[in-house]
Amino acid sequence: MKLSTRSEYAFLALLDLARAERGGMVTLGTLARRHRLSRKYLARIMRRLEDEGLVRAKRGASGGYVLGRPAGQISMAEVVRALDGPIASVRAASIYFYKPSAIEREPALVGFFREIRDMVACKMERTTLRDMLRRERPLRERTGTK
Repeated sequence: MKLSTRSEYAFLALLDLARAERGGMVTLGTLARRHRLSRKYLARIMRRLEDEGLVRAKRGASGGYVLGRPAGQISMAEVVRALDGPIASVRAASIYFYKPSAIEREPALVGFFREIRDMVACKMERTTLRDMLRRERPLRERTGTK
């Protein structure tokens, strides 16, 4: 699995929304400025996240974005699948995006890549945006950053 910039930017935006979960809407401009991202590119990513139900958008002057569900109910795996497709490194080992490939001629290879997929997918399925926020607190305390 290789994350695209779409997934990387989505994670940045979603973590901001998770931090603001009780504080209301976060505008596209705020997200783009905070992470120095192209507003146009981020808008496409946010539309995709909205289509997948991971965020909700409100248009207009008082608009912005909020999480589509509580942070504890959005897994890292959902985000990657929404933007990049399979977590498996080869499609022949993918559960949701299976496609036949030459690698299937060697059952040992398919088995190996399925094991890798299972380890990565398991960790990503069990890790939510809320878990990521919990992880950052000790890191910030150790490094002295805000």
